[in-house]
Amino acid sequence: MINVGFIVEDKPYQKFIESENFKLILKRFKIKAMGVYIAPDGRDNFRSLNENILGFFNVLIDKGAEYIYFLMDKEDDPCITFSKQEIYNYDNEKQINIIAAKAIESWFLADSTTLAKIFNLDNYQFDFPENIKEKPFEKFKLEFVKYSGGRGISKKRNRHANIMIRNGFSIQNAANHPNCPSAKYFLQKLSQLNINS
Repeated sequence: MINVGFIVEDKPYQKFIESENFKLILKRFKIKAMGVYIAPDGRDNFRSLNENILGFFNVLIDKGAEYIYFLMDKEDDPCITFSKQEIYNYDNEKQINIIAAKAIESWFLADSTTLAKIFNLDNYQFDFPENIKEKPFEKFKLEFVKYSGGRGISKKRNRHANIMIRNGFSIQNAANHPNCPSAKYFLQKLSQLNINS
């Protein structure tokens, strides 16, 4: 087993990392989660040395984490490479940076299976979950309004994450989407840990 820790941008990522479906994926890859911490005040604190994040990093190392994944949204950065390069480097060997393009809601929109279940549809497909002009959360809310009989979704991102996770959101489903390479990349980086160790 490889011990892995997670430091994430916000609560929706934490809920995803702690979900039963994600735990099954980790088990398949022979990975043990050593904990997940939320970066204080979100993604901007990933960009420079932050004492709180350093504290989380050190706690995870002390718990035995061999690798620590940093997960954040790309948002309006020009590209994923730029986003990765902007993250402060605490450790060259142990730190792995993962960027959801444009946000975790893009991964949610890519999970056609779970959204079909929530919307009570035989099939559902959002064609380009990573190429959304507006904020992905706004688009996500509009999809709920459109396919749930006018019933919208909360303004709070945590609640929509709960709905997705409760209904079986899987990063594997998102990675299977033909136009969601950031989800596929995340799974690839997880799957390669045991090969590289």
